[in-house]
Amino acid sequence: MTQRTLSELKAMSQSRAVPYGESITVQVVKRGHVANFTDANGQQAEMLNFSIADQTGAMLATLTDKTKHGRIIEGKTLHVRDFILKAGKVALSHRSTIMMKPKMEIESSILETAMQLIMPASPVKKLTETKTAPIRSIFTIQGQIVKVCSLLYELSNTDVKIMFNIFVYRILQQLCITS
Repeated sequence: MTQRTLSELKAMSQSRAVPYGESITVQVVKRGHVANFTDANGQQAEMLNFSIADQTGAMLATLTDKTKHGRIIEGKTLHVRDFILKAGKVALSHRSTIMMKPKMEIESSILETAMQLIMPASPVKKLTETKTAPIRSIFTIQGQIVKVCSLLYELSNTDVKIMFNIFVYRILQQLCITS
């Protein structure tokens, strides 16, 4: 059985799902979230998302066989057979074979790329933009802590002191949000 690299798989990536009879040896870089979905038969299923890397590159991968989720351990090297190449991702299923292999050495730049695939950086926003952002928005604020403020709230006749840090840009060093 021929073994391929991730860069070779990327080069032959197609828009439709293609079963792949050859094998790859990869390192699991980062486990992502488990997505719940309904499969084509109308049954509930789970899909584990994770990033993989070898000496030539990094890719996203998915695993739909719940019994094999325990084999996907960050930092472990795996030899994988019988997977599907789908939309530029390696898709593993109950038909896939996953075997442990000795640790593989990979460049730190490739590992960082693989980490960014599963955990992309949140967009950077200015402090003024965050005040009007919707609840539960994800973003990054860059700046420095210039003041630690405390507020006193009355909650069910009990005084609760809440400490929080305020991140502001140097231009807004005197700003303290109190609401």
